[in-house]
Amino acid sequence: MNEFFSSLRDLDGVKRVHLRGANDASTAWWLARIAREHGGPVIFVEADQRRLEVLKTNVKLFIGASGARNLPVLAFPAWDVYPFSRLSPSSEIVGERMSALRFLRSGEGGVVLVSASAMATRMPPPERLNAAMIHLREGMEIERDLFIGSLESLMYHRRSVVESPGEYAVRGGILDFFSPQHAYPTRLELRGDEIDSLRNFHPQTQRNLDTLQNVDVFPSKEFVFSPEEMERGRRALMEAATPDTSERVERLLEYLDADGHFSGMEGLAPMFLSDMTTLFDVAPGSALWIVNEAENFDEALEKLWDDVNEEARLAPERGLVSFAPERLWLAPEEIREELSIWPRLEFHSLGLDAEDSEEDFEDLRAESINPFRGRVEAFMGQLRAWRREDESVVIVAQEKTLALRIQALLREHEVGVEILARGASLMDGRHDVVLVEGKL
Repeated sequence: MNEFFSSLRDLDGVKRVHLRGANDASTAWWLARIAREHGGPVIFVEADQRRLEVLKTNVKLFIGASGARNLPVLAFPAWDVYPFSRLSPSSEIVGERMSALRFLRSGEGGVVLVSASAMATRMPPPERLNAAMIHLREGMEIERDLFIGSLESLMYHRRSVVESPGEYAVRGGILDFFSPQHAYPTRLELRGDEIDSLRNFHPQTQRNLDTLQNVDVFPSKEFVFSPEEMERGRRALMEAATPDTSERVERLLEYLDADGHFSGMEGLAPMFLSDMTTLFDVAPGSALWIVNEAENFDEALEKLWDDVNEEARLAPERGLVSFAPERLWLAPEEIREELSIWPRLEFHSLGLDAEDSEEDFEDLRAESINPFRGRVEAFMGQLRAWRREDESVVIVAQEKTLALRIQALLREHEVGVEILARGASLMDGRHDVVLVEGKL
């Protein structure tokens, strides 16, 4: 086992790993262990975006079990809108994406979970994100009206009360704003031109929560265009207009002139930007890529490419503006070529291909436990056997009430167990059996 993790430090090319007994929990366990040993960012690529949230929860749990509490686990999801849609991605999705991009730019250790469709979508150069950022700290001086203008340029919308990401509100010397990357909105209080305090607050109750020393304010949209880029987009839209789309283009230009943006603008980004980049350009050289079920991943890429081309073909009939798909999406062969450059692991849980020998694969095992189904004595017997073998045991309860019931049951059998807080180090050497609230 130690030899396997040591080999990751000098990995060159691809190492295929056969995960025997793999499921969502065991895959997350191995991923957490690899992240702890690797040191740099680990980018885990999964065909099915729906699995990302479950994996994220499980990896966070096992990161805690490893004692590496400072390793972040982030998702880089695909946009939650169809290609060439009239809609923009949700602010929650935008926040997750920008947080993951910022983390990757840092080069620090942690895990980023990426879907096939997210990997295939081009994006603005990442340096634009930092260039547009505003850093605030308690005690610094700012001009209120200039800061409000900066929020407007970062695509924040003024409201009477801030409740959702991408909004801001002004009440005298108090400015509220909600960056998509943050869990809570921020309340800035001025004393003259000096920032007197920074706090986050609950968007529903509007009550202050924690005091902050500093805050980074990022754009509320993934794409924020300069005046020159806006003009470029106007010209491109007019040139793209056809009898089927002229009415749509006219409305988009009206919104652009009135508000500086329109819904669905992200999906037309290539018309505004001359330079687009990819996730491969953002990832630091220290990144380790892991492709889960490479065959399924390839199938997902091919399906996405077929779907995008079909949407582009149908867009004019629906009155939608479109362009050549390769301007916003990477073709499957481009992604495979990019991946081939990086050191990477491939996780395989199914049987080996006929042309592959066992020697081609690193073999990692995860054994499932037979369900006890209410047989308390059988469970206690197994628990005693694990403890005799000096095994570390982590019991996961889905909610606090269930955790308390299990704790009481174990105490009846003279097994003292502590219920640990979420995010706590589960294996600190003080307990051979721990109980944690979570979900697998």
